[in-house]
Amino acid sequence: MGEDTPSGDVPPPTGLNTPENIRRLKFVVGGLGALMVVGFLVVIVTIANRASSLGEREVGPSGRFGVSEIGVAPGERIREIVAMDGDRLAVHLASEGAETILIVHARTGFELGRIHLVPQSGFASRE
Repeated sequence: MGEDTPSGDVPPPTGLNTPENIRRLKFVVGGLGALMVVGFLVVIVTIANRASSLGEREVGPSGRFGVSEIGVAPGERIREIVAMDGDRLAVHLASEGAETILIVHARTGFELGRIHLVPQSGFASRE
């Protein structure tokens, strides 16, 4: 019929469509896919490690933890410090008009909570 090439002959690939370039492209796509999988695994392992160490406290060598600051307002004085269960301290603060129990984390110095002591009647008022 009116074809210029014989029926079994296919013209050789030209330009970027060569078998060697296709093979290189397959290796590049496979390598990038593997790199993505490794990257996702690194992210997942990092998240798992950080989540598992959330409850741990960072303590320096020989159990030392550095300097912690606990805010005490002007006019307040510390009456008593009591060690509680775990790493908690109860600090009894007294000022001119009120008394407060401050609960702090012993190693970090972070304030966990405050309990304001308020007199309910003349009988429970301060000395």
